[in-house]
Amino acid sequence: METIYNMVVDGHINYDFLISAFPWLVAEKQKAIISPDTDGILCGLLMSYYYDWQVVGYYDGKHLAIKQNLRPSDCVFLD
Repeated sequence: METIYNMVVDGHINYDFLISAFPWLVAEKQKAIISPDTDGILCGLLMSYYYDWQVVGYYDGKHLAIKQNLRPSDCVFLD
């Protein structure tokens, strides 16, 4: 049985295990909430380009701004 400890093998990320354990990482057309800094914006751009994710809001640790009629629990948070 595979465990979370199978994520790193010989010092390298085991991408096959990672994707099988967390398939939402590569699922298409998800809604994302990003952090409003450079890495959050770049992650949003990357996922929108490769997986057609839609950025629907941002958070900064204190505030959350999200499109109307969406629940944060239905979104992926990227940072």
